[in-house]
Amino acid sequence: MNTKSVTAEELRWQLTRVAQRIVDGERLVVTHYGKPRFALVSLEDLAQLEGKPAPAKRPKSGRK
Repeated sequence: MNTKSVTAEELRWQLTRVAQRIVDGERLVVTHYGKPRFALVSLEDLAQLEGKPAPAKRPKSGRK
């Protein structure tokens, strides 16, 4: 899986869209002034990194 990047400003203004990208399985590195600062991963990826079982998925609420 490829890791993509997003600027801190994009994250600030488009948090809902960026969050959905993470939920959909994308991994993002957040950059600030062109330098990587931190990564955003899904809960499933986090559990895998920590060697824990993946959390149960919540059913979709039907909200858009």
